[in-house]
Amino acid sequence: MEKGYYDTPRRCSLTELAGELDVSKSTLSVVLHRAKGNGDNGVLRRIRLTSRV
Repeated sequence: MEKGYYDTPRRCSLTELAGELDVSKSTLSVVLHRAKGNGDNGVLRRIRLTSRV
């Protein structure tokens, strides 16, 4: 993701990303876990676009 959540080392924490998206940390964690497990790049792409706002 553009914010660097999946970079090593991470450039953005789950807490920071959740704050930018105005969702709880636990909600974002579940969404990212499910999207990654399902190989759903569409969800990750939408999150990336939303986080630019």
